[in-house]
Amino acid sequence: MEIKEAARMPIQLTPSYSSLCRLNVLRQLNELSHLAKNLEAAKLPLGIRQRERGNIPRSTRPFDLLFKTDVAMSSSGLKTTKFKNMTELNKKQKLSITDEPAIAYSTCYVQCGDNLELLKSQLNESVNMIYCDILYGTGRNFGDYQDLKPIRSEIESHYLPRLIEMKRVLKQNGSMYLQMDYKISHWLRLIMEDIGLLFQNQIVWHYGLGNNNKKRNWQDKHDVILFATKTNEYTWNDMRGEVTPQMKAKYCHKDEDGFYMMSYGKKYYLKGGKRMGNVFDLPNLSATDGERVGYNTQKPKELISRFVLASTNEGDVVADYYLGSGTTAKVCQELNRKFIGCDINPKAIEITKGRLDGGQ
Repeated sequence: MEIKEAARMPIQLTPSYSSLCRLNVLRQLNELSHLAKNLEAAKLPLGIRQRERGNIPRSTRPFDLLFKTDVAMSSSGLKTTKFKNMTELNKKQKLSITDEPAIAYSTCYVQCGDNLELLKSQLNESVNMIYCDILYGTGRNFGDYQDLKPIRSEIESHYLPRLIEMKRVLKQNGSMYLQMDYKISHWLRLIMEDIGLLFQNQIVWHYGLGNNNKKRNWQDKHDVILFATKTNEYTWNDMRGEVTPQMKAKYCHKDEDGFYMMSYGKKYYLKGGKRMGNVFDLPNLSATDGERVGYNTQKPKELISRFVLASTNEGDVVADYYLGSGTTAKVCQELNRKFIGCDINPKAIEITKGRLDGGQ
């Protein structure tokens, strides 16, 4: 869809939105209208921004070339090079977090900077799945980053423009998973639905460990993940748990097609464990877990793997705009998915580089 067409489309707002949020939507539509006029005048393809970087015009972003060649962008402009791993890339390009805004593999692009800028420069419907372990709105300083304050106007001001862009870059069969806790999940769901995303489910991650700090309340032992899609024709791969001993005992017969049970003279084959529900009993990473990489709020690979396997196929593009410890990037590398990621914290980029170059 052309941006100028999107600018004319009304966004349905519910009475639950604050006046600030309404102003933000109007501001976004106004920006889209101006951008549409500029693009039409310049006759540029949708999603491509042309701007100067030094003396070299940038008509494309590095990820426009992603998955075709390996790309690294320096302060002098856009350069391309072939490399086998991050060690080789570092030797050839002498990359450092202080002077390089991005790193790239042939199937992975990671940028240090504002995720809104990255989103605005992406093509329409270019991503199969988005997973983000977003800012939870606790107001705390976690050392690795400063969280947003749990104020509705601040939450809406931050997330509304980003979610509008996420919806734009999401493919028609794409899915979005946003992870948070109870403090802001109700506000985020309203925003997601009001911009036209289709809410599919709320997943509960019951992690067990940590957060034993409340003396006059129930202890916090879970996060929620809001699962939404652009259409109802989204990619879905059935997810099943492990086969239990009880299931093995029930499906006790075997032939060339596998294990089966008999019922009223008919064979019923074992297809796997039970279909996964929307409550994950999955331990969080302990302080001594070998998967730990030294980043606060790191999430386990097993958690993110479930979303990637359920909502994408090999070769699909996954995006994470709150990269953090780089777990999503590592999972995509291991599961043969392409990846685009961003974080404003240089430490997150440094850790992700290490993980992609053979780390946990």
